Amino acid sequence: MPEDFLERLREVVGDRELGGIKSLDVTDDLQLERAAELLRRRFRTMHDVRAYELLVDLAADRLMVLAVRIARDLGLAVDPEELIIAYFEFLFADVAPDGTSHDGARFLLHADAWMRECAEARVRDIALSEATDPVGPVHWGDDALPRESPGPEAALERATHVCFHRLDLPLRRVLRAHQVEGLTAPQIAHEFDMKEREVDELLLDAAERLDRAVRQELEGGAR
Repeated sequence: MPEDFLERLREVVGDRELGGIKSLDVTDDLQLERAAELLRRRFRTMHDVRAYELLVDLAADRLMVLAVRIARDLGLAVDPEELIIAYFEFLFADVAPDGTSHDGARFLLHADAWMRECAEARVRDIALSEATDPVGPVHWGDDALPRESPGPEAALERATHVCFHRLDLPLRRVLRAHQVEGLTAPQIAHEFDMKEREVDELLLDAAERLDRAVRQELEGGAR
């Protein structure tokens, strides 16, 4: 049974704020925008965590569509859900009542722009890192010593991840579409409005460049 988001919205913001809203279809962008703005404003002004939680539930599926598109457009080889999590973390911390950081933009427009900037920053940060950089915080064992460094397979995976994000955007796009999403050359050509021959050439070039870059990175990072 579909969740009654309208009833939850009424419980959080009240009948007065709800106004003339008689239905709530979260697949309808206009209805989602109206509900999201009510919840965002209530959370910012009253710090009502219920409003934030409902906003997450209402918008998560729609933001996933945006995040997938952004990752595809920018050739970002990370789980698109990471962009959504980062955006909701931003909203949770950004509770100034004046709303200046939102700049009056509609919720979905603001989310798309923010996640796109986040994705661009992640591509840049990954590309500037090294295969030997830690992928997360150091974990300490019971003996108060760092756990042993990852083996050759982990190093290869890390080097591939880093070097992939150093490729030019057209190469990242087609390689990500092929390797991450499993799209065929004709599907990639349709997705990016290209000729199939161009896709084949880009895929070959991308694979060769990535292989060469990974080998160099593992040999010490000479580029």
